[in-house]
Amino acid sequence: MIAPLPAGVTLHRLVDLKAAGVDRVQLGTGLTRIFRATAARWPVDPTAAVTFQNLWLEQYLEHEPDLVTLALAKPRPSSEADVLGYILGCRINPALSPRFAALSYFQEFAAQTAIWPAHLHINLDARARGQGIGAHLVDALCRRLGDEGVTGLHAVTGRDQRNVSFYTRLGFIERARAPRSTTDVLFLARTLTASR
Repeated sequence: MIAPLPAGVTLHRLVDLKAAGVDRVQLGTGLTRIFRATAARWPVDPTAAVTFQNLWLEQYLEHEPDLVTLALAKPRPSSEADVLGYILGCRINPALSPRFAALSYFQEFAAQTAIWPAHLHINLDARARGQGIGAHLVDALCRRLGDEGVTGLHAVTGRDQRNVSFYTRLGFIERARAPRSTTDVLFLARTLTASR
């Protein structure tokens, strides 16, 4: 059972916000701000920075915008929405898609991605962490994908990252790991079912 969202925080699908006429520039600025602030490393080279942002953010916004959900601080009638966090999802098996060819670990996890094909990326503003907002974002994506008949969802992260315990609390189980020079990369997955 997930605790209620904090007062004043609401979740919205990006496509619904755009349809309602919420300022796209404002939403994009909020997403990019959180993405850059939460990146473990940011490329110094401007071309590499664009490639990095395209790989980890922009391609999800372009190819599967219906799976993007934002956590917003509820705006006052005269104020703009404040983006507190987001979750991005992808339905396709990344081991089979050229979109993810730059991420070699997906080939190592091909047997697992065949079972748990969908994947996610989630980021929260520092002031929104530890309040259950991330759990609500993950739950929203799991319900949506499960209702579509997607069988499983995964996340890939470093063994020593703080998000391992977050995913574990939300029912993700380590299914595989791949060694790297500094740490192991973990494949954490959760089986999905329809909520209806």
